[in-house]
Amino acid sequence: MRSDEVRRRREMNAEKRRLRVDEDETIRVDGHIKDRENRYYKKASERFKTAGFILLLMLVLFGGVMLLRYREYITYGNFVYLFRDFGSVAFGSDGEYSEIAYNSQEKMTFEQFRDGFAVVGTNSVSVYDKTGVEMCSGDEGFSYPAVGTSDKYLLAYDVGGEGYSIYNSITRIVSKKTDFPIITASVSDEGSYIITTESDKAKYVTELYSSALRRKMSIYKEKYVIDAAIDRDGKTIVIASVDDSGTGFSSEVAFYSSGMTDAVAVKNYQMTMPISAESLKNGVFAVLFDDSLRLYSDSGEVILEKSFGGADVTGFDNAGDRALVVCRENGLGTVCRVYLFDGDGNTVLDTVVNTRITNASCAIPGSTFAGYVVTPDGILGIKEDGSSEKFDFTGDVLDVTDTEGGPLICTPTGAYPLKKENND
Repeated sequence: MRSDEVRRRREMNAEKRRLRVDEDETIRVDGHIKDRENRYYKKASERFKTAGFILLLMLVLFGGVMLLRYREYITYGNFVYLFRDFGSVAFGSDGEYSEIAYNSQEKMTFEQFRDGFAVVGTNSVSVYDKTGVEMCSGDEGFSYPAVGTSDKYLLAYDVGGEGYSIYNSITRIVSKKTDFPIITASVSDEGSYIITTESDKAKYVTELYSSALRRKMSIYKEKYVIDAAIDRDGKTIVIASVDDSGTGFSSEVAFYSSGMTDAVAVKNYQMTMPISAESLKNGVFAVLFDDSLRLYSDSGEVILEKSFGGADVTGFDNAGDRALVVCRENGLGTVCRVYLFDGDGNTVLDTVVNTRITNASCAIPGSTFAGYVVTPDGILGIKEDGSSEKFDFTGDVLDVTDTEGGPLICTPTGAYPLKKENND
């Protein structure tokens, strides 16, 4: 009997423990039972923990050394320049231009930039996207504003002055001053740029700056530098100059590789004056003379040599891999010839316009027109086949700038889309 009673009590206690487990949904483990450990993973964990601590210590030491050594370069302006390429996605809007109003300035120049355009004046610079929204602006103090652009950057400078600024599509990256008056400037797609100024070591100097704003090289010239340009990749520089020593004068077009002060190629011409040098989008340089246009490869090879037969050159513009030239063929300027050349040296357009041309601009490749000319009677859009379409516009037309959002009529106080419905 005693053994039966003991067995029943054990069964009752076991049933009670089972009911408590079902009710609490937990199982209590006696304190003397320990979790099993894997020695391999424990050692690996300790090693990774030690390695992480060492890396953290090295990072702190590296940061401290960099702060101490380069603290003078840690500025707001350099941080802005560090994030300069964020502007490459700024033009994401769709649509067409409406009227764009801006303040009139004493002197103004207009330039196609990215998918939009820019207004560069004596007092300020404004950059607009392809729908006419102002993306950024900056106050300037230029006497004779000029501008050079690439696919990513805009370089505004003061001809005869000492100030210049670099913009992208969202901000002014840097604003600096030179020691001597600026003659010309040019900027590449990757951010390097050249500034040509007067010099105390020679008549002129062309200085190449890296995208980090550091001077990489200086090219001194005793000849009179008329213009200079850097190609889109920032690898080749062309300098057009003239020498009036001796009888008559001679012109020089010299080509330099980035980082080398000795010219890789030099072209000399007699009794002709260079007017402008530009870098086309396909790596070709276009140099305009007072009697001809020459296209060069980056090694100095002549691709095209087009003589204008004694006609006076009155207009020059380029867009993409194309260059547009306007020549006056009579003394009154009432007969003009318009040329358009591509970067391969082909003549895309050669036509006569029987009216005076006050301004001309090259259309971007793929546009309806090859170029636009401003006349006393209105604006002509000229097609590649030589035909033209007239657009009447009442107002003071300073320029016509072609953009991805369409061509714009630029006036002193605003820009207006050039549309067929405006043609009366």
